Amino acid sequence: MKTFPMFKGLDTILPQEETEEKICAYDAMQEKFRNEDRYKKYKESGVPEKFFCESFATYEETALNGSALKTVMDFAKNPYNRMLVLCGNNGTGKSHLACSIIRECGGEYITSSMLCMKYDSATGYKVDMNREELIRHYSKVDMLVIDECCKYFVNDTTEKFVLMQIICMRYENNKPTVLVTNASKKSFVNFLGTAVFDRFTEVCTTLTFDWESKRKSRRKYA
Repeated sequence: MKTFPMFKGLDTILPQEETEEKICAYDAMQEKFRNEDRYKKYKESGVPEKFFCESFATYEETALNGSALKTVMDFAKNPYNRMLVLCGNNGTGKSHLACSIIRECGGEYITSSMLCMKYDSATGYKVDMNREELIRHYSKVDMLVIDECCKYFVNDTTEKFVLMQIICMRYENNKPTVLVTNASKKSFVNFLGTAVFDRFTEVCTTLTFDWESKRKSRRKYA
């Protein structure tokens, strides 16, 4: 059979028959690279440093929170065009679970107060993003967690406006959103507006974290 000089040595780079051991080693290496890339993106997502090493696996499951944990994990498996609201007592692991969603799915994390600060300062010629661009950016992020909603009630008119702009645009764009608040469900619905919140009912799951703060129990034994 005639051979051509330009193809000489090609057989050395063509796929060779691999042993099962080599295939497993290659798969393990690829998984390691994927995990490292995912962790790098997780650290760049805006998630607080105290949650860098946290995940669903490190969440302390109890008889009280087991159902909430399962619901949040199910959300992370299929978040498309869905909204999740985590409300209730502080110290119950809402932020932990919200950040774990980003660890699994990617996305961005921001507190509501920081979002308002960015919005208030997004004026002038030297800003990285003006107000319209800021709203548009957060409306297009693949997964968005907004933590500490209604925490301070400082300039709540701005907070309500910014939240509603982003939430509504994400709803229209089928983008998943996670909202975290220490307020009760009733207070949070009243803050956003009953008519507005009702609009998201078909895609929204609301979980109430009404058990005792873990921080209190830690202090008891400290």
